[in-house]
Amino acid sequence: VDVQRGGPGGGPIRHAQQDYFQCTRGGGHGDYRNIVLAPASSQESCDLVQLAFYLADKYRNPVVVMTDAIIGRLRETVEVEKIEFGPLPDKDWAVRGKARHKDGKRRIVDHSGDLLRRYPSYRALLQRLEQKMKQMQESELRYEDYKMEDASLILVAYGYTARVAKEAVNMARAEGIKAGLIRLITAWPFPYQVIREKACQGGKFLVVEDSLGQVIEDVR
Repeated sequence: VDVQRGGPGGGPIRHAQQDYFQCTRGGGHGDYRNIVLAPASSQESCDLVQLAFYLADKYRNPVVVMTDAIIGRLRETVEVEKIEFGPLPDKDWAVRGKARHKDGKRRIVDHSGDLLRRYPSYRALLQRLEQKMKQMQESELRYEDYKMEDASLILVAYGYTARVAKEAVNMARAEGIKAGLIRLITAWPFPYQVIREKACQGGKFLVVEDSLGQVIEDVR
């Protein structure tokens, strides 16, 4: 969980959205991407933490809940209930005693490259990882489109700035401006195709973010 705050850190908890690159591009060693969930309310923060654990288990891949200082300090009513997201794949790789594996064999953890032995070549392993990234992009993309049916001015935002952007859309509509909002629920996967289609239809974009410009790089 990344509750973003203004930096460099000097003590006060200032609102900011400066970790977008770090969360969506970073992660560490290896050719992969984090799934990044971006709540815009206290309820969504609670729900997306549950989803994060489910997705991390499903794909064996890091998942980041990327919120911010304003969402993190909100006082809103929350209903805490267990959410059922569906079955998870069998953990045949897990070290949990031979009695819990179908083949009756126990698993061990060592340094001899067991992962590579499951694939005919290192290239095959990388291809499998690439397939997993594509599957996550296709299956786990989440966003909210608000008043987008006839929108010619499209705001893109996430987290607390999306709440502000939604009010701005309502105010613009009251003035006769056909505005709409794409709210990112996943910062990665990112709705590239949705934005591309709107751009091809002549839509103009306004990226609303509390940083010097990070989300805008994906919109471009």
